[in-house]
Amino acid sequence: MSERPGINLPSVAAGGAQAAAAPVIDAPPPHDVHRAADLSRLLVSGALLVVTVLPAVATRASTRRMQQGLLDAATALAPGLRDGLVGTVQVVAVVAPVLALGVLVARRRGDAILRVVPAAALGALVAWSVTHLALTHGRPDLWPQVLVGRGGLVHAGWPSAVYLAACAAAVVAAGPWLDTRLRRTWWTLTVVCAGLSVAAAAVVPLEAAAALAVGGVAGSAVLLVAGGPADRPVPQAVADALVACGIPLAALRETPSPDRRPGEGVRYGAETTTGARLAVQVLGPEDRNRDLFHRLARLTMLRNPADTAALSPLAAVEHELLMLV
Repeated sequence: MSERPGINLPSVAAGGAQAAAAPVIDAPPPHDVHRAADLSRLLVSGALLVVTVLPAVATRASTRRMQQGLLDAATALAPGLRDGLVGTVQVVAVVAPVLALGVLVARRRGDAILRVVPAAALGALVAWSVTHLALTHGRPDLWPQVLVGRGGLVHAGWPSAVYLAACAAAVVAAGPWLDTRLRRTWWTLTVVCAGLSVAAAAVVPLEAAAALAVGGVAGSAVLLVAGGPADRPVPQAVADALVACGIPLAALRETPSPDRRPGEGVRYGAETTTGARLAVQVLGPEDRNRDLFHRLARLTMLRNPADTAALSPLAAVEHELLMLV
């Protein structure tokens, strides 16, 4: 049988036992890491929270007038339409968390649940403090009266900003364990619920915006403290990618380096069925995120940087290979 790369793949018939054998993978078990993306989200969410709370504290009269104008636009809607919006939000607010928790339980994501619960509790606590200590001074004087006689399943004031903040924090905390589609779905539901609550005058606009910012802060803080899975391919995925590229892989071993700096990826030593040895370096979104602050500083200090293509992990690998050649 030929030993050329690309011939001896695992798809060969059962008679080729050596070719069909799965490669030996030697790598330490996955462990939680403190991700740069969580730190970036924490800083951005904190800045948005300050921008939201500051007007309510510094310019209370102007904030009340601004929110009163938005409230007048919301109350101009037909009462039936407002009640329908509130009822829709309340149904989603009840069903979506139950479905999300069911997904995590079905996938046996106990580590994710251990982040979601404290994140939701922290988000609710911070949101309650912000709304009662700072944002309450910027509420329109007539806001509580517009809720009298209105409602969906329950009173029109629910879900409150505290509940929305808890949901947003839970979505952020569960994000590393969800695929991109599910993560975007839960975020979309949370933002849409906040927007519909504002449109129906069930929640004051600034409090809805602050709830989403608080959720980002609380969820990111829990992930920074407790850690989360790294945004890099697992060793099995690396082995599958090498085989798919036509490399007859026999063994793959992670080679940790004590002098490796954050953002440089993970290195593996690969051995083919022909005895050849390869060095494999794997980069992922986590490595790009760790360089975020350097890239932001560079874009701020330099005008029209010429090597913008080097920002992606693929381009960084291509540049490194060119330098090695």
